Amino acid sequence: MSTVQPWRIAAALRAAASDGHSLWVDAQGSSMDRTIVSGDQVRIGPEARPRWGSVWAYCGPDGAILVHRFIGRRPGGLLFQGDGRGAPDPLVGPDVLIGRVTAVRTPDGRVRTLGTRDRLRRGLPLRLRSDARRVAASLRRRSGRIRR
Repeated sequence: MSTVQPWRIAAALRAAASDGHSLWVDAQGSSMDRTIVSGDQVRIGPEARPRWGSVWAYCGPDGAILVHRFIGRRPGGLLFQGDGRGAPDPLVGPDVLIGRVTAVRTPDGRVRTLGTRDRLRRGLPLRLRSDARRVAASLRRRSGRIRR
């Protein structure tokens, strides 16, 4: 665990990604399902703010770099979720954002860019699941009111 605050780590990495050089980071874990797998590297580029369905890198509370898909804004922060996860992450503040993931490099050297096609192909199922959960919760609340 890092003793440096996550926002400081994010600021340093944002600066590295915005100075005209590519910032490549090793990916570990399975939260991004088939989009990004353990052993891949992701290229992080500067961008002002997340667009729905885009993949972003940000610092978690322990300073670790997390790479998940942006799925929405809430009053308390930004909402991200891994493609292979069933639920969104805790809200993320804009101060810990590093940048948008623009490409994935596999261990054999192939590079695949992440753009609009990826946003729609991978982001839409997350959006539909999220909307379905919200509707189901609303129906459960309403059915509870009717029964009383």
